[in-house]
Order: sequence, then C-alpha cells, then structure tokens
Amino acid sequence: MVQADVWIVEINETGGIVWQKNFGSSSYDGGRCILEIAPEEYIVASIAGTADYDVSANYNSSDIWVFTLKKSNSIVEIKNKPGLYAYPNPFSETTKIFLSDAPKERLILKIYNQQGILVKQEEVLSQNTIIVNRSGLISGVYMLNLNGNDFNIALKLIIY
Repeated sequence: MVQADVWIVEINETGGIVWQKNFGSSSYDGGRCILEIAPEEYIVASIAGTADYDVSANYNSSDIWVFTLKKSNSIVEIKNKPGLYAYPNPFSETTKIFLSDAPKERLILKIYNQQGILVKQEEVLSQNTIIVNRSGLISGVYMLNLNGNDFNIALKLIIY
C-alpha cells in the first residue's frame, strides 16, 4: 500500500494542469524542494521511506532522496546516476566528492543555497574525486549539482 508519494505538477496561468508525474516507494515519501537547473530540467529533494518502485536505495527509515528529472513531450524521465557521495558531509572547510563512474569530460560544478540561488560555480576536470572548498559559503544546507554533456547528478551538502 502506497502511503504518500512525491507529486510534481506544472500548472498554467488559469490553474490547469500542463503536465504531472508522481514518484515514490511503497512507504511514505515527501517532496521537500524542487529547483530548475536547466530549461525543463529539475533537481528534486525529498524524503523516501523504503527502497522499491522509483527509489533505488534506502539506508534508514527516512532517507534523503535526491533525483533529477527532465520534462520532454509531457513525459518526465528520471535520470538515475548512482555512485556519488561526499565525505565528510557535514564539513567545515573542504569535502571530497566521490564519483564511481566519472564521465571523461569537463564538468560544471554548481552550488545552490536553500533559496535556490546559485552561490558558487566552477568548471572541474572530471575525475573520481573532486575537492570542494567552502570559501565564500556560510554555514548551511546546499545543493551541489555536477553537469556535463550527458551527465547530471545532485547531492546535498551541509556546511557547519
């Protein structure tokens, strides 16, 4: 039995539904934040209760579940790019981003604050480990996005 899912909907000026899609597992899932990162491409941060249906992994009863989606022809497709984590996270000065399947290209690293405002951007050479320095960032919760030609992945960062 599905208890709650993440429902994403675009409405027009008159309140009519342009497109909609729901994502989730068989347990409680709740959307927390959505951010447009490119035209018709979004990062969604949510809570996932278990690992089944759309949710590929769950390590606790209420895990953070972050995914990207792209709207195309009224269909929303999830891009699942596993193998990204940061250590340490939370961090105070620097953290290392580990990619298990790094593409062979230059990537654009973007960091957004909780209001969805871009606060840091740099071009990085794709490799399995990328060091992120907190310079210019105050303590708080951030969304990191790594973007390439056919590569887009997101991660929540906490700076203390």
